[in-house]
Amino acid sequence: MPKADFEAQVLREMKIVLKENTEKIVKYTEKELLDWSEFEKFYMTMENFDYPHKDKLLEFIKYFFLDHIVSEKKIIMNFLAFKEHMLSTRPPDSAEKSRNGSNLRSRRKS
Repeated sequence: MPKADFEAQVLREMKIVLKENTEKIVKYTEKELLDWSEFEKFYMTMENFDYPHKDKLLEFIKYFFLDHIVSEKKIIMNFLAFKEHMLSTRPPDSAEKSRNGSNLRSRRKS
């Protein structure tokens, strides 16, 4: 599986797994950036979250929403981007975005 497809799948699954906690995530803080250790503590308090790979999902969240590294022990995540991801809806199909409304790239005849 190509890396981009794998990442898209993980992001979709992340929303499904954490769906029951979306409201709690959105209300947690108004901060755009959040210390990773603070997020880890918050993550461990999430309810309705029965998932066999909680630790792996936490690592994926770190990978996708890492903002910057201050030091070896201090990592900052983009919590706003994480919240926006959790609130986002699925984008329309690419055919719907197309100007000509078909799956063809162009209506020009060869």
